[in-house]
Amino acid sequence: MANVNPLLLVGAVIGVVTALLVLACALVKDKKETMGYERTMNDGEILRRLAGYAKPYLAKFVVVLFLMLFSIAYDIISPLIVGALEELVSGEFELPRLFAGVAVYAGVLVFSMASTYFQAVILQRVGQRIISDLREDLFTHIESLSHEQLNEIPVGKLVTRVTNDTNAISMMFTNLLVTLTKNIFVILGILVAMLALNYELTLMVLCFVPFIVIFTVIFRKFSRRAYRKVKDATTDINTYLSENLSEIGWVKELCPWSTCYGDAYDHFGLLGEKTIMAHCVYSTDEEVDLLRRTGTYIAHCPQSNAQLASGIAPIRRYLDLGMNVGLATDVAGGADLSMWRCMADAVAVSKLRWRLVDQSLSPLTTQEAFWMATMGGGSFFGKVGSFAEGYELDALVLDDSAIRTPRDLTVWERLERYVYLAEEGGYLTRKFVAGRQIDLD
Repeated sequence: MANVNPLLLVGAVIGVVTALLVLACALVKDKKETMGYERTMNDGEILRRLAGYAKPYLAKFVVVLFLMLFSIAYDIISPLIVGALEELVSGEFELPRLFAGVAVYAGVLVFSMASTYFQAVILQRVGQRIISDLREDLFTHIESLSHEQLNEIPVGKLVTRVTNDTNAISMMFTNLLVTLTKNIFVILGILVAMLALNYELTLMVLCFVPFIVIFTVIFRKFSRRAYRKVKDATTDINTYLSENLSEIGWVKELCPWSTCYGDAYDHFGLLGEKTIMAHCVYSTDEEVDLLRRTGTYIAHCPQSNAQLASGIAPIRRYLDLGMNVGLATDVAGGADLSMWRCMADAVAVSKLRWRLVDQSLSPLTTQEAFWMATMGGGSFFGKVGSFAEGYELDALVLDDSAIRTPRDLTVWERLERYVYLAEEGGYLTRKFVAGRQIDLD
């Protein structure tokens, strides 16, 4: 058998695999509509808009770039220092030179670690600022939509846009771009070192770069398709559960193998801490235990319960079990988007349920309704909804001077009064999101 150059053999194998991947990529059509692909802007336009959010923090990104260069220097210089120390130990050993080499290595390491630390701190702060700006614009846009538009948009998509999408963009600024830039500099540094050591071998290695580029482009296309499918699937997790009896019966017909309504969701892995189930009016013991164990969130919609006459959810039971419960206005079934009205209605319907349905479950208090409207639902988005240490400062400054009272009230009594009379004299003076004051105009 004739001698075959191993380099040519490896190149031939890579070439064949590349040709097959290119062929597979060409045969797969985009079919964007089947992927739930709703975006009308190209990537360049999206990057241009995102750059607008990063522009106010350009100086901080420049500082991060310099800090990154120091950490990159360690990645490139440390192997050279270690190699020099090995040669020193194996050759003419001199203890002072060894100490000096170790001291240099330790100094470079400490400096690199400090640079990495400050880089992470700056990026996290900038990332949170960018998230705040994004969410502020996003909330402003959502609040400007008409009821008809909100009815046409699934609630899950709105929640996903506010939470998952903004977090993904923050990760792009704080992690992805930095890692990409750092890797580019590291690769360039290694390439220069390889050329200095053996340029012939380096040129042979570079022959495989075109194949790597092709693999990357093809992988990007397939991974992007898979990511969109997963993203669309997670968007649909925000849905209804056990709102009325006819709905429960219909689900039983569709999924006869399920032991309860919630089991149909759990069968497909759709329950968990990133899932919101609205209503839960007629949840069975098994379903309640399932929601509790999986950490699934319950969105209590008191106005919808009353307007649709579907029943009143036993929220007292869920709170006593320590389950995740928040308040929701339910645009489709509610009559008002005000969370103050929602809090008052939550207390009112719980009293009706206590009097007419089950007197073993005491009515909700205004304090509990306020908790559900703030920290209860806010925990779904992270550490928000409280003034406790470590939480983001999301706050409203209220003026209740126009709400008249015949006697002095405590702070809590004033807040409780505001819950019921907010629309009759309450006034919002200032708003803070993540510690930043928001323009009310």
